[in-house]
Amino acid sequence: MKIVFYALFVILNCFLIFKLTKIVTPKTAAISYGSAMLIVPLLAFIAAGIVRGIHYIPSPFFLDIFKALLLSFFILILLNLMVLAAGAIVSKLNRFQETHNAVNLERNPVSFARNNLQTIELAYKTIFFALSLLMLYGVWFGEKK
Repeated sequence: MKIVFYALFVILNCFLIFKLTKIVTPKTAAISYGSAMLIVPLLAFIAAGIVRGIHYIPSPFFLDIFKALLLSFFILILLNLMVLAAGAIVSKLNRFQETHNAVNLERNPVSFARNNLQTIELAYKTIFFALSLLMLYGVWFGEKK
C-alpha cells in the first residue's frame, strides 16, 4: 500500500513540477499552493474530529498512512512553491540584466545564461524533483520511531 501511495505522489509531483508550471501562471499557482497550505491541515482536523466523533480507535498502520499522507502533501506544496520562487528569481535576474546591463549582454556569463534559460529551468526543476523523490521515500519507507 505504501508503494502505491509513493508512486502516486511521485507521479503527482512530476506533473506539478514539469507540466503545471507551463499551464498555469506563476501567480495563480502560488495562490493555489498557499491556499492548499491552509486547506490540508483543516481537512486533517476535520477527519480527526470525525474519527473521534464515531469513537473509532485507529490502528497504528492507519495512523502511519495518515501522517505520511499529510507530510507528503506538505512536501509537494512547499517544494512546488520553491520551484515557483526559483523560476521568479531566474526571470528577475534575466530582466535585470536586460534593463541595467544592456552593454554586457553579449559577454560570456550573461549571454550563456540568457541563451540557455530553458536548460537552466529544466536543471533546477530536475534537481527539485530528485530531492522530492528522496523526501517522499523517507516519508513512506523511513523507519518510524
